[in-house]
Amino acid sequence: MIGHTVLRFEEVSSTNDRAKELLERPDADGLAVLALCQTKGRGRLGRSWFSPDSSGLYLSIILKRTFGGNAPMLLCPAASLAAALAVEKLSGPYVYIKWPNDLIVNGKKVGGILIEQIGGAYIAGIGINLNTDPSGFPEDIKGKATSLMAESGKIWDRDVFMKEYFALFDHLLSKLSGGAGGEILEMIKARSFTIGKIVDVSDGGRSFHGEAVGFEGDGSLLLNASDGKMINVKSGEIK
Repeated sequence: MIGHTVLRFEEVSSTNDRAKELLERPDADGLAVLALCQTKGRGRLGRSWFSPDSSGLYLSIILKRTFGGNAPMLLCPAASLAAALAVEKLSGPYVYIKWPNDLIVNGKKVGGILIEQIGGAYIAGIGINLNTDPSGFPEDIKGKATSLMAESGKIWDRDVFMKEYFALFDHLLSKLSGGAGGEILEMIKARSFTIGKIVDVSDGGRSFHGEAVGFEGDGSLLLNASDGKMINVKSGEIK
């Protein structure tokens, strides 16, 4: 069960790093690490994640279990979808998902997901700006990021949100284990911030330009490139 144990910390370098130290615990699967502040919080591609004290959800969940088929590649979509559904279930704004891991409200980023594989285990890191004052964002993300408080006009309870998130993520993981990855991708597609748009995608040393038209069964982005070729982008970043 996701969140059967929650280890709480005032401050950590990063909840994912702290979770890595707990992988050998007998109860590691489903265990969660929560911090009020991260000094070295990070997102995808080595970027830092702004983690001011007591204003956001900084959470990591250990998944030490066997996943078959495409399920490992769909952990990020499932974790993102669980967050979007949790926001809306708690009477928050509608959340879009920008491939591959950003949570978008009113065109601005409100959260993100980082999945790391360590041996046979996975760590799902979730960062959401719950009550962050947008005026305090660093200059490089000011105007591009927001918080649930700013968009909804209400204060968000971290523990209430976390409990809802655990239940939804647990449910979606059960679907994945049962082979319902396609259903999850259809739900992602319905709220995609990416599909139908002309985008520039960087994938390591390569870059592509074209229309995002859908997802493959492993969650990769299907791009109708400007040269007319259909390209399957498994990982990368939309600029």
